[in-house]
Amino acid sequence: MKAAADYLARWQPRPDRVANALREQARHELADCRIPTRSDEDWLYVNLNSLMQAELSAPAGGPPTRRPASPPLVWEMQDGVFSRAASEQPGVQVAGLDALVKDDQLMTDLLQKRSSGYPFDLLNLAALDDALVISVSAGLDCRQPLRLRYGFSAEHRTQHGLVVLRLGAGSRCHLIEEEPPTAAGYLNSRLMIQLADGATLTHWRLQVCDRGWQMNNLNVKLAAHADYELVQASLNSRLRRNDLLVQCHGDGATARLKGAFIGFADGQLDNHLTLGHDSPGGHSETRFNGLATGQSTVTFNGRIAIQPDCPSTQATLYNHNLLLSQGAKINTKPELKIYSDDVQCAHGATIGRLSDEAVFYLSSRGIPELTARQMLAAGFVGELLQDLRQEPDYSSWQKALDDSVRQTD
Repeated sequence: MKAAADYLARWQPRPDRVANALREQARHELADCRIPTRSDEDWLYVNLNSLMQAELSAPAGGPPTRRPASPPLVWEMQDGVFSRAASEQPGVQVAGLDALVKDDQLMTDLLQKRSSGYPFDLLNLAALDDALVISVSAGLDCRQPLRLRYGFSAEHRTQHGLVVLRLGAGSRCHLIEEEPPTAAGYLNSRLMIQLADGATLTHWRLQVCDRGWQMNNLNVKLAAHADYELVQASLNSRLRRNDLLVQCHGDGATARLKGAFIGFADGQLDNHLTLGHDSPGGHSETRFNGLATGQSTVTFNGRIAIQPDCPSTQATLYNHNLLLSQGAKINTKPELKIYSDDVQCAHGATIGRLSDEAVFYLSSRGIPELTARQMLAAGFVGELLQDLRQEPDYSSWQKALDDSVRQTD
């Protein structure tokens, strides 16, 4: 496999962009990197060939053109550039790449190799063309959701997006990430979230594109008594990789992560989640349901890591899956790493098939067999996504679910 630096050379940032310390430091570190292979534990079930061999193009040359600003508290990234304007919400400040590179602590946090998505998180920084930094003032209750949207202007384009969201002490926010179902390029995104003491964030992610390649790296750091809730709905693509690192860094921090994922046709979907506790009294709950049909391959690797001197920590992690066809593959690997006494932890995983008895029960009451299977599958993955049903893109998720069940053997 080629070195990461050679891989990066395929889409260098536009020459007209001014170099910055973040990009240059990331480039320097790439000199010692290589693209992971299936001999690497965190990439055991990932076939990167389709991405490495894809004919991808960088964004069009020339000076970057800022598109008209999106509606208030909505930011769109297209071809690596954000449509950015000052927020009309008092207490919500917006800045870009220039401001980011002046923050030494933030630069240090970004350059740390903390993710199972390494080195793609580092590649993101080295090829970065733009960034978005959103800061929410302490004590603010931001009632209107913040929205991030990713899109492409043409097929097989490449973009590397970086978003930093910082919530001040005691603030409350709702973040929604959206990905259009028509996207068919390569998105290597990175989202860093920092919650100060007592801050609360509800985070929805709708990943409904079933084409192209996506590497999504999410880092969340919670201070004392901060509260983070994630609801994530994912479809496979030609290759989709989600790397989530959530750190309960302060005393009494709480994280609740739930979601569902679907693999169909011959797509790949790889979920890697690490939930770390390094302070006393933390609480976390993780539950993901998945199903696979066709010739797809889906993976869920969930890890709870409790560091020394973290008493009174409570953590659970569960992953349940349905295998709907002979050719599909599901890999699930829940892990516990506990280095502290006085903790309560539980984890588990299952892989099964739709119950013939349940299908028969519905069919005996006049429901066609295919509809019965769709109902059961929808109930299995949909029970964790009730909050997302109001979102327009949820219809794309529902359609993919119905189409997937039709591939059942």
